[in-house]
Amino acid sequence: MDANGWNARYTGQELVWSAGPNRFVAEEVAGLAPGTALDVACGEGRNAIWLAQQGWRVQA
Repeated sequence: MDANGWNARYTGQELVWSAGPNRFVAEEVAGLAPGTALDVACGEGRNAIWLAQQGWRVQA
């Protein structure tokens, strides 16, 4: 997919992915003290938002 395709996919108001975090992210950080996280290729930011709500400092 080229840049125009990705832009079209994320232009609308509807979420492409769910609003909640990816279950693998949630499982990996379970039990860890909040720290700093880098969310590479964050898409709509659902994992970054969730991590920030959990007290993490996030760069996305």
